[in-house]
Amino acid sequence: MIEINGLNKNYQAGSQILKAVDDVTLGVEAGAFVSIVGHSGSGKTTLLSLMGGLTSPDSGVVSIDGQDLWRLGHDQRAELRNRAMGFIYQFASLLPTLTVLENVLLPTMYAKGKKGSADAAKLLDEVGLADKAKSFPAELSGGQQRRVAIARAFINEPKIILADEPTGDLDEDTEAEVLGFFRHMNREYATTFVIVTHNTALAATTNRTYRMTGGRIALV
Repeated sequence: MIEINGLNKNYQAGSQILKAVDDVTLGVEAGAFVSIVGHSGSGKTTLLSLMGGLTSPDSGVVSIDGQDLWRLGHDQRAELRNRAMGFIYQFASLLPTLTVLENVLLPTMYAKGKKGSADAAKLLDEVGLADKAKSFPAELSGGQQRRVAIARAFINEPKIILADEPTGDLDEDTEAEVLGFFRHMNREYATTFVIVTHNTALAATTNRTYRMTGGRIALV
């Protein structure tokens, strides 16, 4: 599903070069449920961005279903992301002028075989926000906004979910519900999950955990 070989990404910081991702090789099988842990600055968020084709590597290969992301043109890469991947970020990044339902439907604007309002409403129900479909983001709590973003990530039925601290601002009960939803999608639809987190308790619920230190990765 995801194959990474000899991946490197450096950043210039004054006169120094920071190795954000340092010669990473990693395979994630279809239907896997894995986490990547590490301190801030360890490179895990950069790796997730490279994995999703959002950041270009300095060297190395990222392949999704056998397709080398950086041999694709810009439009082809965007189409692959929209079709095959769902992204959950540290911040919900909802559009304030759209309703909750409209925010969930946003990714369908660029997808073939579009999903509709009924599909979005079903996802909102599954994340516990069925009664908020007509609300606007400003009317929601931070945790509720995060759950809208989670529903949005699933609207195109992606094969892969790339999540950066997906439960960072949720209370314990809501976090448990969201993780239960993730597990359900993993079991029922074989959705592949790669979750970046500081939360060791969350990481412990995944089937495999990797740790990043100084841009390098190792199985825990």
